[in-house]
Amino acid sequence: MDIGLQELFLISVMALIILGPERLPSTMKQIMIWASKIKNSFNSIKKEFENELDLDGIQQQIHNEKILKELGEPIEQLEENAKKLQQSLLDLDASSNDLMADITDKTESEK
Repeated sequence: MDIGLQELFLISVMALIILGPERLPSTMKQIMIWASKIKNSFNSIKKEFENELDLDGIQQQIHNEKILKELGEPIEQLEENAKKLQQSLLDLDASSNDLMADITDKTESEK
């Protein structure tokens, strides 16, 4: 609903003619009070709906899920790299045990 300057002027002139200069200020004041009450009522209803539906919580959850989805792939790569590193450490430990066994065998055979 878009009211232009011409429509607003026409409405003002009609209100002045119909209500007269004596009643126009009090009528405008009453209209503004009603408009304010209606606006406050709509805002109150909107807040109640938001609270009931917990829109902020839902929006936060959607945001968190989006971030987790974006991070999911790098986490999987990190887990795979961690497994490879763990296997490398196990191989290194086995190699060092073999080396220690060889050194022990050589020192015992030299005695």
